[in-house]
Amino acid sequence: MENKLKRLFILVIAIAISGCDSLSKKKDSPKNPDMENVFFESQDKGSANPEEDIQVYYKIFIDKELAAKTTSGLFFQKKKLELHLAPGRYLFMAERWYLEESPESEMPEYKRANNVWQMKPMYIDIHENSEPFKMIFGIDHDKKEFYYKIEGKSDSIQDIMKHYE
Repeated sequence: MENKLKRLFILVIAIAISGCDSLSKKKDSPKNPDMENVFFESQDKGSANPEEDIQVYYKIFIDKELAAKTTSGLFFQKKKLELHLAPGRYLFMAERWYLEESPESEMPEYKRANNVWQMKPMYIDIHENSEPFKMIFGIDHDKKEFYYKIEGKSDSIQDIMKHYE
């Protein structure tokens, strides 16, 4: 009886150790399908009047559906968002919203920015086992237009984006 208990105990420990080992391998794996693979960062650039600096955030639309919102912050503060997208082609758009104080209301309210300050929709392709990429976007106050750039880790995404600039 004592021998059976020892063998059972050793078996349980062996299973626990092998289970922990496989869990740590999954956690450290760079190709974990649950990890974020798309990183968005919004930050205005150029020169602007500091008195006009207001809170903004972006609504992120994927295939015309609201996917998420970035953090909010002043024009020149970074606003971030991380998403996981499965392989495929996506219609992407970021919609700018700003905090407006109104004399008619005691509470400031977020309003959608004018179309001039909005991004044009574009396609992004996520390939099977593709590396993550980072898109930086915002308003260029010197040029008075929306800008974006890809700090690409995937040339195919950059090539596709060139068609929609």
